[in-house]
Amino acid sequence: MLIVLNGAGFEAWADTAALPMSRVVRTADAAEIALIDSGAVTHTHGPEGEHTHGDVNPHTWLEPSLLARQAEAVRDALAVEMPGRSATVDANFGALQAELAELSQAWSAVDAEGVLLIASLPSYDYLAQAHGWQLVNVTLDPDAPMDALAAVRLSVALDEARQGDDQPVLVVWESEPVAETRRRLMDEFGARSVIIDPAEAGEIKRYIERQRANIERFERALSEARGD
Repeated sequence: MLIVLNGAGFEAWADTAALPMSRVVRTADAAEIALIDSGAVTHTHGPEGEHTHGDVNPHTWLEPSLLARQAEAVRDALAVEMPGRSATVDANFGALQAELAELSQAWSAVDAEGVLLIASLPSYDYLAQAHGWQLVNVTLDPDAPMDALAAVRLSVALDEARQGDDQPVLVVWESEPVAETRRRLMDEFGARSVIIDPAEAGEIKRYIERQRANIERFERALSEARGD
């Protein structure tokens, strides 16, 4: 039995759990991914409740090319664990690698040039780095109206990063923000909103579907932000 983790600090509970370390595969670590430091962030994911990620950004899997490298680490571990099934493992990995390559190419084909992206949580750094987006992280709560402190943080970020008053701004959310926040973003900052699902749980088939839906929403929101 293998215990497969994302690694990069995503499963903080694993640091204190009594796990048989010889059975643990921390995929982001095994793939030797260059991790991004985003600072410690506390947030919630619906019924999962509040939790904190450390200084290292753990959201490696959201960039498909990195997830492919993590999958390769799993493939290698399975080759040792189940040597008699290596042909099946290799075939499944090959099919997954092709799907992830297609997804990464689809993200690369998205034209985000000229649009300033504000990430409400630092979940998208690896996507932005891989595809050359202009992205700034500003912590915003989707479940509550934007308060004065958040508005000030956003205003400062826009002053520092916006390339001219007419540069389109798109705020990226993990989940649907409350209507009042959407309205204030548009009325006060001229910023539209889009949801990019972080795809943090679920089987790989659902990951592929959720990523394709992310790309469709993102392309549509970028077009609207630019007034195409």
